[in-house]
Amino acid sequence: MLLRPRKFRIIHEFNKKSTMRSSSIYILIANTVDLNNQSILEINSWIQKEVSKQLKNPHTIENNISIISFNYEAIEIAPLSSIVDFKFPIIDKSTSTELNFKKTIEFLNNKIEVNSGAMIYWIVSESIFKKLLNSKIRESLAKLKEKVTGNIVIRIQDLNNFTLSDFNNWAISSFIEDTFETFIEDMYRNKQNIIAV
Repeated sequence: MLLRPRKFRIIHEFNKKSTMRSSSIYILIANTVDLNNQSILEINSWIQKEVSKQLKNPHTIENNISIISFNYEAIEIAPLSSIVDFKFPIIDKSTSTELNFKKTIEFLNNKIEVNSGAMIYWIVSESIFKKLLNSKIRESLAKLKEKVTGNIVIRIQDLNNFTLSDFNNWAISSFIEDTFETFIEDMYRNKQNIIAV
């Protein structure tokens, strides 16, 4: 699929002319038995890199970030706070093999306000990602659409192919008649590695 450069030129111009209100970024980490030390290091490195980019951008420096660990329950291990004060939390590895998306989505529904403009990033292992592709995950994530800009499910191994900054553009470009999923299709030619809702 070809990118549509004209559309992104419009977004870029809008970026320069406007002041983006602060947004909330929720990063959910699937903390199951297959989350090993190397995976945690990769997630930590990616988040630190992305936070550093946000701090250098006048449109995103006021953003807030939260880290949530989830398996059979959801636990906010880094409460929502300014990216200026962000510190990567300690993740206590779980031996759980259970992943309760329904309960986690209920947790988010209770936590996030309607029309918050929040972005949610679900970071999962390869095996969990494959299971989700064969499930009704899109229908489940759609229940959050009244409250958030969008959901992205990413495999740990693909983190370095994505950047939080790409999706900040969507948050300030709602005047363009595109669904969030179409926006992702435009941004990334290969959509096989993500689930976007």
